[in-house]
Amino acid sequence: MDLAQLDTGLPLTRQRTLHLYQGIRALMPPAQPARTQPIARLTDHLDEFDGLILDGYGVINIGAELVPGIDRFLEAVADRGLALAVLTNGASFPVSMAAEKYQKWGLPIAPEAVVSSREALQRRLYANPPGQKIVTLDRASQPLSPPASAGFTELRARSTAELAACLEQADAAVMLGAISWSEDDFEILAAAMRARPRPFWIANPDVSAPQPDGFSAEPGYWAIRLMQETGIKPDFLGKPYAPAFELGFEALQKQAGRALDRRRVAMVGDSLHTDILGGSAFGLQTVLLSGYGLLAGLDAGEVIAETGIAPDWLAAEL
Repeated sequence: MDLAQLDTGLPLTRQRTLHLYQGIRALMPPAQPARTQPIARLTDHLDEFDGLILDGYGVINIGAELVPGIDRFLEAVADRGLALAVLTNGASFPVSMAAEKYQKWGLPIAPEAVVSSREALQRRLYANPPGQKIVTLDRASQPLSPPASAGFTELRARSTAELAACLEQADAAVMLGAISWSEDDFEILAAAMRARPRPFWIANPDVSAPQPDGFSAEPGYWAIRLMQETGIKPDFLGKPYAPAFELGFEALQKQAGRALDRRRVAMVGDSLHTDILGGSAFGLQTVLLSGYGLLAGLDAGEVIAETGIAPDWLAAEL
């Protein structure tokens, strides 16, 4: 893995995002073999599953717009009595905000069925030795606000000017999102980590996310930049890594009210490197949506061949 060769220039594009994901494959779970079955609509094949775990961004919505057909698809899932959970890498805000958004949109998704990589990070932090000071980096992300029983103190910088002081005190740093993160912030972080290496946790490993006007730089992107600058390997908690899938599968089984066979559960997503790679490594079936999200406009078959990450199902639409 030669990080120095990775093109981390901005703005990000679909191709540059895929290039960056491929560049850090050594840090990801290994790809599992699969014989991909192309299908037109996932709705027509729901009898293959007892439960579904959906990605949020790229499957349910893109920005403020619902993915075409999501309401019809969820109705079909409910009609068949399938267990349903949503597993998102969106960690900037508590998962309750995503659940409330789905409710406002009139989608039949139970609030308790929605889990995020933010919760995976919290679970990890609560298991750490007590007394640590943790700085949460992106100012636009909602604070973790840990209870006293959590055993750690959260530091927050209200401005770029305060970031260096917080990093000077912190035993570790966490990145929930990157909404307000800037090059100036990054330079301060990199300097602090070079001066005193310490743990760095990434709740959202996404490199980028499709937006109506392009692709945003997400925490996974800045993690790659930090590895280039300092050699420090962050600890990733979201998809494709197991901590997030453990939470998603727990939520799904609670919705089902019984134990589920992982091979009768499918992870449905638009990203090969997070949804598909992580889902298959966790032992789930996987469904790649190619008609919208990260791969929209690309030849999904070519991308599968180039990356070596194969879903069980390749669906043009829900």
